Amino acid sequence: MKLALIIFGAIVLYGIVVTVVNRGAVLSARTVDFSSASRAKMRMPDTVSVGTWNLGYAGLGRESDFAVDGGENLFPPSRAIVDKNIEQITEVAGQLATNVQFFQEVSYSGPLSLWKSVATPLENTAGSNVFWWRPDISSQLLPWPIRLKHGTVITTDLKATTGELFPIVGEPEPLFGFLNRQYGMQVLKMPGATESIEWAFINIHLSAFDDGGDLRRQQIDSVFSYAKSLYEAGFHVVIGGDWNMELAETAFPHQTSDEDLFWIHRFPQESIPEGWKLAIDTSLPTVRTVNQAFVRGENYLTIIDGFVVSPNVEVVSVSTTDTDFEMSDHMPVIGNFRAVQ
Repeated sequence: MKLALIIFGAIVLYGIVVTVVNRGAVLSARTVDFSSASRAKMRMPDTVSVGTWNLGYAGLGRESDFAVDGGENLFPPSRAIVDKNIEQITEVAGQLATNVQFFQEVSYSGPLSLWKSVATPLENTAGSNVFWWRPDISSQLLPWPIRLKHGTVITTDLKATTGELFPIVGEPEPLFGFLNRQYGMQVLKMPGATESIEWAFINIHLSAFDDGGDLRRQQIDSVFSYAKSLYEAGFHVVIGGDWNMELAETAFPHQTSDEDLFWIHRFPQESIPEGWKLAIDTSLPTVRTVNQAFVRGENYLTIIDGFVVSPNVEVVSVSTTDTDFEMSDHMPVIGNFRAVQ
């Protein structure tokens, strides 16, 4: 009886420690030095291509639904399907041919990808001078089967100087009651084609399920406030990623009920600073709803992935790569940008 009480007490104490540690986890501003990277560095071209793609942990391919989005399942249908998703993600990622690439929802081994890592094969495929992963969901002190290690990535073959992380406001209540999601801007700075040009590339992944989209609007204000300070310091700024808000009015055919569109809110165009430009491809959607497996004509489709650029950046072109949502619930977007003196 005494041993049972000791074991029970140890379990309770462990649960308290795990909760305290994870609830207290916050993203702090910090700088990463990339100037001493040993690999060969390509010279910045006059027109720089930047991509963004949310990988859905390699667990949200066309066969999957997701309980948080109104579906029935928390996990992918099988490890074989996750393997298929990872193989196709790495194949497409290797073909994107971008100078700078943003990824979101990049996981190491964890339950949402049935303990398969998409980060490791992605890094092997990227072969980049910089492969910079940072956690936005990372559990502490949890054992392997339930450990979470998800985040965002920036890759580039260009000459990067520094990487900087800046926190932005998050949900008031922890995920699952004990896990803080660490929202922030992942910023990569690098020299331009001439000595007078400096670039700042900002990878973002905003909240998805805040009530009424109010938190997302606060996050957008924080992103633009910081981006404006970079522009005023002379940087050419490209912000890209998963905004989790509709960036344009769309009318793609669907049969999704309003009940399953609870997270959809319109991007506040009035928040874009004067002179800054929204850069998206309106011809194709970038995301599907995950209340059910993907069936074209049934799932709601819209555009939430794209770019906003500073006044000293020219938008040359923007295009979405049509993957038919085969390996992720998002499709990759590529923008081509040129610095304006």
